[in-house]
Amino acid sequence: MNEQLPTPKADMLLIGSALATITCFVAGGAAFFLVPISAFLLVLALLRRFIQPKPGKPFFSPAIWWGSIYLALGVVFSFIGASSLTTKDITARQIGLVVLFISIAQIVVPGIIVIVLGYKKSAAHNRTIGAK
Repeated sequence: MNEQLPTPKADMLLIGSALATITCFVAGGAAFFLVPISAFLLVLALLRRFIQPKPGKPFFSPAIWWGSIYLALGVVFSFIGASSLTTKDITARQIGLVVLFISIAQIVVPGIIVIVLGYKKSAAHNRTIGAK
């Protein structure tokens, strides 16, 4: 297995930036729109930090199941946003459009990317098990 593992500094930077964004949101800032992706990166960085592939054993990346959970949540929010686009109230339509765009951009797309990257990491590790 010849892959580059991220340095602990990169994971700590992800954790710190996610916590800072969530703190800004709680304090009442404009970071409201960054909370979904920050929470996602926080959990992903923690999972990457503590769940590592063991040499010689099959590996199922936590990015696959965490990305799947996050993607399912994004699909639910996308449907909620899209369902309010058919109402006659213009305010509800605008709020639904914002929810739809945020859920696609910050939940659905990152979820798909992380699932694909987790699958690639798992497949690369599992291919090395048989080759000795």
